[in-house]
Amino acid sequence: MKKLMILLPILSCLMAFGQETTGWKVGVARVKITPTKPMWLAGYGGRDHVMEGVRQDVWAKALALEDRTGQVGVIVTLDLCNTTKELGDAMLELIAKRHGLKREQVILNSSHTHSGPLIGFIKRHVYPLSDAQWEDVFAYSRWLTDRVADVVGAALADRRPAAISTGNGTCRFAVNRRQNMEGKLTSLTELTGSRDYAVPVLKVEDSSGKTFAILFGYACHNTVLDTYLVCGDYAGYAQEEVERLHPGAVAMFFQGAGADQNPLPRRKVSLAMQYGRELAAAVEQTLADGLTRREPELSFAYAQPMLALEEPMSPEEFARFIEEAEAKGVQWRVRCSRALAKEIASGEKNFREYPYPVRYWRIGDQKLFALGGEVVSGYAVEIKKRYGLDTFVMGYCDDVMSYMPTPEMWDQGGYEIRDANLCFGLPAPWKRDVTQRILDAVDRLVQGR
Repeated sequence: MKKLMILLPILSCLMAFGQETTGWKVGVARVKITPTKPMWLAGYGGRDHVMEGVRQDVWAKALALEDRTGQVGVIVTLDLCNTTKELGDAMLELIAKRHGLKREQVILNSSHTHSGPLIGFIKRHVYPLSDAQWEDVFAYSRWLTDRVADVVGAALADRRPAAISTGNGTCRFAVNRRQNMEGKLTSLTELTGSRDYAVPVLKVEDSSGKTFAILFGYACHNTVLDTYLVCGDYAGYAQEEVERLHPGAVAMFFQGAGADQNPLPRRKVSLAMQYGRELAAAVEQTLADGLTRREPELSFAYAQPMLALEEPMSPEEFARFIEEAEAKGVQWRVRCSRALAKEIASGEKNFREYPYPVRYWRIGDQKLFALGGEVVSGYAVEIKKRYGLDTFVMGYCDDVMSYMPTPEMWDQGGYEIRDANLCFGLPAPWKRDVTQRILDAVDRLVQGR
């Protein structure tokens, strides 16, 4: 009997140890990426000088997941307008060099705040910076790349036994900006157009049951604010509120397929704070309703389909386009068009197709898709039709090369079809099959082909 009494606590300890070492291990870390000197802010071509101060710090955060077999994946969230192919590649290459993680194992997601620092190699001709100001942008971009690799390392070092749960809530301040005019919002009796109101939530608890990380998303531009002060916009305030409600936890926001969605009404700090509280309340409601516990199984797949562009404008067409832009006083369009015309004439760049990043992760049974570019809500709607309403869909991942429209948008026209591509350094619209190419890549990843 004595032997049995001695053995029982030993067996209990061994069972607990076995449960810990065969489950999830999760680590989280953050690093402040607020500029330390005056810099240009990204997102609006109408700004004409550098930042005037800091309303709210911006952050890079990393969540490192390890399943029972030792598979590791890291989600990095950035309070930035976006990254580019050059910068995203540099970050992923440095992470691979320092930490041995392959491209499919890392997701880089930008919140798309329009009050974050400008990063290198983006919209070079949109913003009227001096050479010295561009050097500051490039120096910041190199520093940022190093900080992102650092925060990934810190999250990996922080891994501990954990439980992961996921669910979806709802929040409704996003408005389809193509179908509902901002200036007429107060007189509208019905909001129309595609949208995705889901608030995907992933909660991480330690072995004692304490929450130490909450990842959540929303599909809506972070464009409440348009000042000269650094700020994470509504997503920054939402993260602060979630952390206030969960002391000791790190809150991480990811941008969804919100490229055709604006927070409306907007342009007031009070509204950015209000929407942040609303989004945080949706996270809290989702947590309170109960999430689904996910088994410690992690898988990931990556593809890079080539997306085709229409034929670039001829020199004569560019000349007419520039003349029209000058007549309208749209200087960013003039600068971009002139620069692109020169690049096309040089023949140094490939302007006929573009490599597009697509990821498919499974966190237990939770499906997650991470897409590059400014993805409009129609992609999320279609992916959820195919793979379930609880599916997580991220946009703005790795490389934001331009807007990714859906077929009906070509007939409607508008900024997202041609002007946005010029803004991002692409001299022509995408071909109409771009949506199908992306969705075909999604299907192939799910099917393991």
